[in-house]
Amino acid sequence: MDRFKEEEEEGISKKMKAGVVVLLVCTLFQVIGVASSHWVVAWEDPFGTLEYTGLWEKCNDLSIGMHQYECRGFIWEDVQVSHWFRTIQTMEAMGTAGLFAVILLLALYLFSPFKGRKPIKYLAVVVAILCGVLIVVSCIVFGSLKQVMKPRYRSYPNVSLSWSFAFSLVGGFLSFVAGVLVCIG
Repeated sequence: MDRFKEEEEEGISKKMKAGVVVLLVCTLFQVIGVASSHWVVAWEDPFGTLEYTGLWEKCNDLSIGMHQYECRGFIWEDVQVSHWFRTIQTMEAMGTAGLFAVILLLALYLFSPFKGRKPIKYLAVVVAILCGVLIVVSCIVFGSLKQVMKPRYRSYPNVSLSWSFAFSLVGGFLSFVAGVLVCIG
């Protein structure tokens, strides 16, 4: 019974604390996923990795097999690729910015003159879930169109999703978990 009183006096439930921790981990995963350049890796058996691509740059092995990569920002010639790719960049950036907004909203809810105001809490929950939707949908679209990312100078390279993509997808799913924990917390 004493433990229950301490939690009640403190005002922050264990579920709320867990939600904040999950939100911070989610944001870390998302920032690493968005900022790194290993969303897609193109490779061939005799040469290994030919290129790896992120949301903001593409790195090519110019020596083919010697692993001397040159990275540059995107300049897409193909108009169709440009539209879907820019949309994914925008959705991922909005999802990441939204996660920082959720952190700010929860800080206001927990530590400021707005402490305990339910509308701020529910706004944080809605924004966290919307961020999760943006991130997961953009990952689904990117994953379904990964074959478009093949190197054009090779005939049949293999293309696979890589760790940056996984980090972003995990960040999106954790955003849902954080939203639910904060809501019930």
